[in-house]
Amino acid sequence: ANGVVAYYFHRTLRCMTCLAIEKNAKEAIEIAYLDALDDGRLTWLPANYEEPANQHFVQDFALDTSTLVLVEMRDGKPARWKALPKVWELLAEPGKFQEYVWAEVEEYLGG
Repeated sequence: ANGVVAYYFHRTLRCMTCLAIEKNAKEAIEIAYLDALDDGRLTWLPANYEEPANQHFVQDFALDTSTLVLVEMRDGKPARWKALPKVWELLAEPGKFQEYVWAEVEEYLGG
């Protein structure tokens, strides 16, 4: 499959900040990219990277904490990816948080 996957990788035990980042990232994507979500160009996918089936993501995407990662898929395989670590520092600024997520998603969807 081709398209972009917005993964929110998290641990089994989750803090309030981690939960808030997931909620805000999902909302930002749904607000701006509902059409892309509906037609399959974009997929939102939270994933617990501590589960055995998901542990490969730790190395695949250099995960060291919960984070939002955009992955461009080509023929069912990751073609490129980018972690969005600023979601942690921008959480207290909802407008800047949304703008950051939107700019990065836009780049991956092809502007």
